[in-house]
Amino acid sequence: MVDADRSLICWEWLRRDPAYRAAFIDRERPARDWGLVRFEDPDFGVPDARPMWSGLRHPGVLRCGAEKGGRENDLIDLGHPLVTGVEKGPLLHCCVSDGLRSLRLDVEMAGTCAGQVQLRYHLSGIASLDRPLATLGRLRRFARSGHIPAEPGNAHLRARMILQLRAFDAFQAGASQRDLALTLLDPSMQVRGWRIDQPHLRSRSQRLVKSAQAMASGGYWALLQ
Repeated sequence: MVDADRSLICWEWLRRDPAYRAAFIDRERPARDWGLVRFEDPDFGVPDARPMWSGLRHPGVLRCGAEKGGRENDLIDLGHPLVTGVEKGPLLHCCVSDGLRSLRLDVEMAGTCAGQVQLRYHLSGIASLDRPLATLGRLRRFARSGHIPAEPGNAHLRARMILQLRAFDAFQAGASQRDLALTLLDPSMQVRGWRIDQPHLRSRSQRLVKSAQAMASGGYWALLQ
């Protein structure tokens, strides 16, 4: 999971949310309340899940129109094996994903243009351009190579996100702060007297638990921004 996009790490947090798991079963609240176009089974994690984030929650969703024809090297195949589509009204919500990397498109008129299409991109504003432009750049590379490029980002920060998930799961399973320090932070630490002799590990373990709890309490939504 260390190579997963932030949107998929966000899904890992959402599927751990007891309220979402309950909503998936009873469907008393719509999927859009959870930032999704449709419900995704919380038993599916990375790399099997294909969460379809709503453009209202995820600013990286690229809005497009579709038309038939065009030059061959300008066409996108909406029937590609990596494309999952959900049609709702005039929109085809597309998730282009290999399980670790994911792109989201909302395509207008796609239902009348089966197979390969030429896309027209709907961009507006200045401050709001960065995320859809990043999606557009990765989509271009996907169209040329057939592979979804890695999401740009800080490797240290991404490793921290995964560490928070592991810490949350361990803490939920009953692990102590000492267990977390030994397992996740420093397997070579001296267990006896660790609180006194290795206060830096105790402090790091406490901060890790606190940050993981903050993420589980809704902080994970920031991963989509």
